[in-house]
Amino acid sequence: MTGIVADLREVRGGLVSRVHRIRTMIARATAVPLLVRGTIFVAGVLATLVVYPLPVVLRSGGLVLLALALLPAIAPRSRLVTLFLGVTVVGWLATTTGYGEPVTLLRLFALAGSLYAVHSTAALAAYLPYDAIVSPGVLLRWFARAGLVIGATAVLTVYALVVAELLRGRATAIATVVGLGVAVGVAALLASQLRRPDR
Repeated sequence: MTGIVADLREVRGGLVSRVHRIRTMIARATAVPLLVRGTIFVAGVLATLVVYPLPVVLRSGGLVLLALALLPAIAPRSRLVTLFLGVTVVGWLATTTGYGEPVTLLRLFALAGSLYAVHSTAALAAYLPYDAIVSPGVLLRWFARAGLVIGATAVLTVYALVVAELLRGRATAIATVVGLGVAVGVAALLASQLRRPDR
């Protein structure tokens, strides 16, 4: 009986210390890390709203989907980011193939952009302490770089769609050859980096 009591006291002590740690984190948190985590949440909510129809999100089960968008913001260094991204992609496949939701260029781009924003901003939040003092210029450069990637993706996507429309039946063969060339190039680059001596 004393063993169980000792175990319960240990569990209680662990919970109390975690609550104190969370209170300390909230008290010491600065604006920039909170802004970064807020950006993760907003991008996650946008991805959820793009994937699922609004009537589904407004139901009680849909609120769970919105709560999932909070997970990467709370724990950006954990596998919860991957869990959210995976659930969102599976939801996209289910709604577009199983329920006949239309796949439009705007929806596809909004989904890709918001998922990239969740992923890249979670990477920043994972290495940014909650009480860090960060110059706004650092944050602006980070988001400018992410915006540049999203913008370049949009331009290339539209370009690829136009080229595919012009080539029609030949597009698959050309895409296969180009994809194979890119894969070989990336493999060669990675192999050369592995052989390179450390400096």
